[in-house]
Amino acid sequence: MNELASRYSIGFIEALIELDKSNVLKYRDEFETLIEVLKKEPDFAEFLGVLDIDFKVKEKFVKNNLKDFSPLTLNFIMLIVSKNRAYFLRSILEATLEKINEFLKIEDGVIYSSKPLSTKVIKEIIDALEKNKMHKIQLVNKVYENLIGGFKIVLTNDIYDASIKEQLDKLKKTLLMEDN
Repeated sequence: MNELASRYSIGFIEALIELDKSNVLKYRDEFETLIEVLKKEPDFAEFLGVLDIDFKVKEKFVKNNLKDFSPLTLNFIMLIVSKNRAYFLRSILEATLEKINEFLKIEDGVIYSSKPLSTKVIKEIIDALEKNKMHKIQLVNKVYENLIGGFKIVLTNDIYDASIKEQLDKLKKTLLMEDN
C-alpha cells in the first residue's frame, strides 16, 4: 500500500468510525463494488482524472452513476477527485477496503484449484481456517489449470499449499536428500 493511499484510507476509517460505525459492512460492500467497477471500467477513473473537465461535471457524473452509494462514500470519492488524485482512486479504495477489513477482523484470500470448488467445500475450508486463525476469512475460488489437483490458498500473510504439485515437490526433495 502506498503512502498516499494509506493516508486517505486512514482518514476515511476515522470518519467512518466517528459518523457511521454501525454500518461498516455496508461500506465494505460499497468499496468491493467500486473496486470491481474500476477493474472492469478503467475509463471511469480516467474520466475523473482529466484536468480539463470541470469539477461540477465530474461530481454530477459520479452522483448519476453511483446514486445507490452512501453520501460518505460519494463524498470520499469527490474529495479524491477534487485533490486531483483520481489516477490513484483504485489503489486508495483498495487500501481503504484493507483498513475496513482490519477493523472488522476479516481476512480476504484466494483459493486456487484446478476446477471450480463447490460452495460446500469452500465453506468447510473457511471453517477450518477460521478455527485455526481465530478470525473471519473470506475466500474467492479461482481456477488455475496448471494445478494437477488439490488447492492452494493465498491469504494476506499466509500460503497454504495442498496441491498435488507441492506434495510431489516435497517427495522429490525427500528422495534427493536420501540419495545424499
